Amino acid sequence: MSDSFGGRGRAIVVGAGVAGLAAARALTAAGWRVTILEARERAGGRIFTDRSNPDLPLDLGPSWVHGTEGNPVAHLLEQAGARFETTDWDSYALYVDGKPQEDCDWAFAVFDFLEERKDRISRDETVGAAMQRFFAKRAYSALERKTVEQIAYCEIVTEFGADLTDMSLACYDEGEEPAGGDAFVIGGFDRLVAAMTQGLDIRFGARVSAVRDLGARVEVAYDGQREICDVAIVTVPLKLLQDGAIDFSPPFGGKRRAALAGLGIGHLHKSFLLFDRVFWPKQKRIVVVHQGKLWNEFLNLAPETGVPLLVGLHGGSGEREIARLSHEEIATSALEVLRLAFPDAPAPVQVA
Repeated sequence: MSDSFGGRGRAIVVGAGVAGLAAARALTAAGWRVTILEARERAGGRIFTDRSNPDLPLDLGPSWVHGTEGNPVAHLLEQAGARFETTDWDSYALYVDGKPQEDCDWAFAVFDFLEERKDRISRDETVGAAMQRFFAKRAYSALERKTVEQIAYCEIVTEFGADLTDMSLACYDEGEEPAGGDAFVIGGFDRLVAAMTQGLDIRFGARVSAVRDLGARVEVAYDGQREICDVAIVTVPLKLLQDGAIDFSPPFGGKRRAALAGLGIGHLHKSFLLFDRVFWPKQKRIVVVHQGKLWNEFLNLAPETGVPLLVGLHGGSGEREIARLSHEEIATSALEVLRLAFPDAPAPVQVA
């Protein structure tokens, strides 16, 4: 916090996701009296660990820490008793026409093309448009093309949560890889939430409808009640701001409204599939090329969890499609794809 936040004023934080919890902790440490207003009946925001099976916590939200070196999230998780397992994203088992491929480097040539084209273009285009240029220069069969498309989905769509036709070629892969690699969190990401909520005053089921600047004070309205504070920090999902779910007074100016309207939101869904035995290879990422779009890759989580567990990742429009299916429909759909490569694969015993 800056010096302007010194003293012992009253602060209200809207939202008990990680951003809201971090703000509340910093204000509390600086001597402020802080209340968090959270519309849900739980803290954590996107962090949500399913503990219906006490022996197998499943993170339906984030599962990985991206960069473990010098990362405060990793530090807090370690303090809370979580363990990490580094993920090798280059570990692929690729099945084309039901057969394992010994050499799949050819399917990754598209990424060199995208990098080279990104450096050459003067006007931006989508990743999807650039891929069409790539295919136009190669005499791929329909099966080879589907293989490349599926690998691109694994590397880009599930990474950023948006379809290739929605991704900017110039900007989709900005930034540097964080130090320490990607580490899978063993024991549940909700340990972070438990650690961050200690000692905080959180009011659950408090849906904020308005935030008004009164000059020297701020008024926050929720569920027919009004609270007056010195400082209000709003940490809600972008979609709520775009939809105008909270009435701000004075309202956002034109530049701020334009900035909000221009931002996109990534969408990612995980489908956990628990089996009675492991029938897949030891590689981390299992890709079974098929004509559908829902099951582009399965991640092998047996080494991290100690049980026969796969998780399917569905990004962009795939997230919206899978979200409409029941657990039974998800199990049937996944098994149809898995049996293209593993004909004797049993049905999942649990889906989450």
